[in-house]
Amino acid sequence: MRVFQVWLRVFGVAVVGIALAHLLFGQSTYIGGGEVNATMESDLRFYSVLFAAYGAAFVWAAADIVGRARVIDALGLLFFLGGLARILAWAVAGAPRPLGRARRNMSAARHRHRGVVVGPVGAIVVPVSGAAGLSGTGSLP
Repeated sequence: MRVFQVWLRVFGVAVVGIALAHLLFGQSTYIGGGEVNATMESDLRFYSVLFAAYGAAFVWAAADIVGRARVIDALGLLFFLGGLARILAWAVAGAPRPLGRARRNMSAARHRHRGVVVGPVGAIVVPVSGAAGLSGTGSLP
């Protein structure tokens, strides 16, 4: 049970970290993220708060995995339903970018923005606008 508690905590902290990066730095932290309008940017940041709460719930539930087993099950169900939503998105809009291409895009963005890669679950580029005189513009290789 101890391993499961540690896993819940690590997963929860990673989710909170990813959510905070999305909240603070917007769509540019999404793998394969592109230009979005103000409404979409607002929605992404709004849902990042909910994602952070989701991660915090995992950390909270890890303190008592027996007593909070139903909460852990509900969080797992939400994760599964999120996977189904991704399948729906795939069916409607097509397959997401392959991981290799996303890594190239992240590498190019990291060099353009002098950003930092964070997050143990997935790599995230955190841009620093105007760092070292770079404009952050340009085409990807």
